[in-house]
Parts: sequence; C-alpha cells; structure tokens
Amino acid sequence: MPIQIQSLPVELLEFVFEYIASAPSSTTSSPVKGSGVAPYRALFPFNVAATCHAWLSVLMHHGKYWDRIIIDVAEDLTPFLDALEVHKLRMASMTLHVVVFSSAGGAPYDIACEASNNALELSRVRKVHKALESFLEQCESITFDLVYQSSLPSAIGLLSNTMPSLRRLSLTCSVHDLDDSENAIAVPARAFNLQQDQQRVPQLRELTVTGVGFMELCQYPIWKYMH
Repeated sequence: MPIQIQSLPVELLEFVFEYIASAPSSTTSSPVKGSGVAPYRALFPFNVAATCHAWLSVLMHHGKYWDRIIIDVAEDLTPFLDALEVHKLRMASMTLHVVVFSSAGGAPYDIACEASNNALELSRVRKVHKALESFLEQCESITFDLVYQSSLPSAIGLLSNTMPSLRRLSLTCSVHDLDDSENAIAVPARAFNLQQDQQRVPQLRELTVTGVGFMELCQYPIWKYMH
C-alpha cells in the first residue's frame, strides 16, 4: 500500500522541511520566472504550508521557518495569520522577508465579478497589513504583488514607519483601477513626519511602485535619501 503524505512520521517531515528551507530556490523572495503556477507559491514556507493541513501543523511548531512571511490573499488567510500570532515573540528578533500576493491574477478576467473580487482582495489585504504592523521594524524586504491597484498599501504610508532594516520595497499590481494624476493622490498626514526624521528607512536601496505610487512619492521625494 502506498504511503500517503499525511501518514509520514513527523520526524521525517521535519528533516525534509529543514532540507527544503536551506535550498537556494526556496530562500529568495523573488518570483520564479517561467513557473506554471503562481510563482510565489514555490517559495518556502508557503510551498509546504499550502500542501496540506498536516504539513502546516508541523511548520507551526517551528518559529525558525517563519522568517519568510508569504501570504496569498486569494486564499484563506487564517493559517498564516495564526502563524504570525503564534510566533510573534520569536519573530520579533528575526530579520523578515514579506511577500503578499494574489494568485487570482492569473485567472481569466471577468468584468461581472470585478467589483466583488476587488472588495474581497482589499478586505484581505487590510487584514494582512494590520497583522504585519508589529513586524515592520524587522523587515528587510516587503513585496505586495496584487491584482488591483486600489488594494495596494500606500507607499508613503509604509515608508512613514521606522524600518531600519528595510532594503527593498515593491508595490505592484496587474489592474490599475486608480487615477494616477497628481490631484487624485492623497498623502497620509503622518507621512510628513519623514521631513523631521530622514532615518526611518536608512537601508532602503530598491523601490518599485506603480504610477499612483510614483505620483504619491513625488509629493515627498523619499528616494533622495537612498544611497
């Protein structure tokens, strides 16, 4: 009788996951080019945690695996938000890489469902963003790769936080559903605190944004402090 993945001994699974975690292809926060599936799904620990509940359960017992926070907002957020809560104390001393993406971007476009899909993505992104707020100081890279522009967090809003380790920020989407004219961009009031504290993001080296994000940043050119 063939062995099912759910019946593998926990000790064996832990050994396998340790090997996967150390593989170079699993440790990058960049997408895998040419992949037939949503590229971020190939990254560890998402690739393991999303396979089945048994594998997720094993990962939940090991905080060391959660230095890469990878969340698909097209699916149930609960297991991954639970992992953040369970390992909050340990993660407070770790350098983190965050990827928030939507695998729905590869689905056929359906204008009839656009409004509901947009609202669902925005709602889930807000939940994720709220959960991540307490970890921002530990982040070395943050990537939001979503379907809708309107779901992306504000570039200035993020950069107004103190993130001494942040080197890479990427905010991208596939559907641009916002006006990118200068008059349409509302900058959060607290962002202007950046003018008093230029060292909130002293390590920032790479910044990728949409047209809306660019126009937003033009109202406060944060990149002049990048080296």
